[in-house]
Amino acid sequence: MDKSSIMLQYKEEYTSLLNKRFPGLWGSALSMLDCIYVAGGIKPTCISFLSTDSLYLVEKYCKVNSLCYELSDYKIIPVSDKGKGGFSNKCSRVSQESPEGCFAVFLARDNKDAKLLKYYYANNDHIKTGALLGYPRCCTRFFLKNRKNCQNNDYVLCAIKDTEQHDFLYNRSLRYFDTSLLSHFPCSFSCSASKAIAKRHLDYLQKKCPEIAVLYKERLKSLVIYTEEQGIFFADDYYVDGICVRYSNIYGTMENDLFLKLKNTKKIEILSPNCILIGSTKIEGDIGIMLFK
Repeated sequence: MDKSSIMLQYKEEYTSLLNKRFPGLWGSALSMLDCIYVAGGIKPTCISFLSTDSLYLVEKYCKVNSLCYELSDYKIIPVSDKGKGGFSNKCSRVSQESPEGCFAVFLARDNKDAKLLKYYYANNDHIKTGALLGYPRCCTRFFLKNRKNCQNNDYVLCAIKDTEQHDFLYNRSLRYFDTSLLSHFPCSFSCSASKAIAKRHLDYLQKKCPEIAVLYKERLKSLVIYTEEQGIFFADDYYVDGICVRYSNIYGTMENDLFLKLKNTKKIEILSPNCILIGSTKIEGDIGIMLFK
């Protein structure tokens, strides 16, 4: 299965399941889940994005779920990241009169929080925006500390410190495949506050949409090979054999030389968190290896 089909398959699979349980939502599965968490009272606020002709959806959703919302006074244009399969970690702002772009939607359970979130986000107040979104303060500080050094607004490489196996609840890297229990980058793979949030989300899904919970648990327990420019790759059937990690199937955001090497060898040797051997080829630098169990 090629990269485009696996990414599309996961998105369609998740959104189909969620629409059956929670009708009236929009966007990716992760965007839908944020709205579901707010409506369920386990997340204080969230930010979503909608085109002008789809704004009626948020009004209807808020009315049905007794939520409040505010719209941005500008539009957002996502900046596509080719190395991440077109996923966007950055965006630019343009006039709300522009024919391009989407409005930012600030969703909350009360009008005050929706207005505050809109204000803090517009003014790039990351501390207060993060607090309203329910992000741990340590993770917001981590974001601010590493903001200038992280390419493409992705903080994975900054968080990787070892080659140990970590709890799957921390696996934020599979968001490129619409698979994550977190809406923020954890400051580390031992952040207790982030783990508690992911566990709360998983518990809620197990009650409200157990099909998604089962799929997430299976797929988040994976080997993840992260690169800045050459793609994100994962295997959810891996096992560790000393410094070797073996797997049967590998999936990725790109189908390139690295993907083919990973696909054909079906194993890697981990020399450090940022260096691997694929056969006789050493790959190091802007690469990170993560094992989640």
